[in-house]
Amino acid sequence: MPLLHIFVLALVQGITEFLPISSSGHLVLVPAVTGWEDQGVVIDVATHVGTLVAVLIYFRRDIATMAMGFLALAARRFDDGARLASLVVVATVPTVIAGAILHELGPELLRSAAVIAWATLGFGILLGIADRVGVMSGRMRDITFGGALMIGLAQMLALIPGT
Repeated sequence: MPLLHIFVLALVQGITEFLPISSSGHLVLVPAVTGWEDQGVVIDVATHVGTLVAVLIYFRRDIATMAMGFLALAARRFDDGARLASLVVVATVPTVIAGAILHELGPELLRSAAVIAWATLGFGILLGIADRVGVMSGRMRDITFGGALMIGLAQMLALIPGT
């Protein structure tokens, strides 16, 4: 793969990851728009790893709090760090399960412009409705384990490019 293609994909990932648009969908659309060969899931994952490193650096204090929380849980204490770590684990489980199932079915299953278009349209409407009727407390202490599970279930949908 030419270096220019990698640069463009990294740039698209970097710009779109933190906007309320689908970075995965945009990565799939780059070859469709440019006429380049589809880079495949491995390159997409590599661009996401770059984003992950940036996120880990940015949230390093929260990650340290969660690490200390895991140690507190091991010592049978339940402090704020342990609560945060537990909520993240609960919210992560549904996406891990869905990702494993998608991997078995074939990750290429969702790599089409039609899937991206329909997902963008459908979830754009859904997010618009949620924005109008939803209640946001914005406080970590208000999230329950049931709420964390709901977040995890919703996050599963992010595996669909265009969501």
